[in-house]
This record gives sequence, structure tokens and C-alpha cells, in this order.
Amino acid sequence: MVNNLVNKNYRYALDSQQFQTTDYWQTPAEMKQSKTGDCEDFALLKYEILLKRGVNEDQLTLAYGKLNGEGHLVTLYKDNDGHEHVLDNAASDIRTVEERDDLQVLVRFKMGDVAYGEDGWKKVLAKIRPQSE
Repeated sequence: MVNNLVNKNYRYALDSQQFQTTDYWQTPAEMKQSKTGDCEDFALLKYEILLKRGVNEDQLTLAYGKLNGEGHLVTLYKDNDGHEHVLDNAASDIRTVEERDDLQVLVRFKMGDVAYGEDGWKKVLAKIRPQSE
């Protein structure tokens, strides 16, 4: 329900079109106001909506990977059997990670690792990568 609700009510736009920069991570509040965003904005909004609807945060993950070879971010929901279901702005149907031949998950992280604003992805990587020394 959340996947289709967000996919139908928000418009996809590249950061370069919307913000004139290559990487800008909107807060869910900004996404709600603009009604426009790219894959990470959709994923972050879905994550927040699921939390507000009572889904346990232990069942939610943000996942960066490759969708048909291009960088992409999705929300993952883990059911009680441990299967991770993909909530994706590029797909209306919800399938498990294993069922998505077009999606290769490379990195998983939580909402607490997110850094909003310009260069959001670089900030996330700095948080989740092991610190040297």
C-alpha cells in the first residue's frame, strides 16, 4: 500500500532538474512539500511512512544498489520469515530481493545513517564505512 501510494502521488525528477546539483537528499518533509524527488527521496519517505504506521525499525532498511546497472536506492521491509521485500519507485509490485533480477543490492543502512542536503550519498558513505585507525 505504501509503495503504490507514494509512487502514484509523487513525481520522479533527477536532482539535476530539481536542485541543479548532482546529489541532493530531501528530508521526507521536503519531499511531501515538493511532491517531487528521485529514488532516494522516494525511499526515505516510504521508510518514514512505514515507521509512522507502526512498523518496527528493525524490519526496515535502506539499500543502495544497481538497478539495470544504474545507481539506485530502495526501502527494504523484512517480514517475520526474514524475507526482504523491495519498495521501489521504479516498480509498483513488491517482490523480495531474491525475486528482483534487475536489482543488485550493494549496501544496506538505516535512517539514522542518512545525511540530508547536498552530497547526501557521500555523507552516508562516510558514516557507514569503517573508520580507519
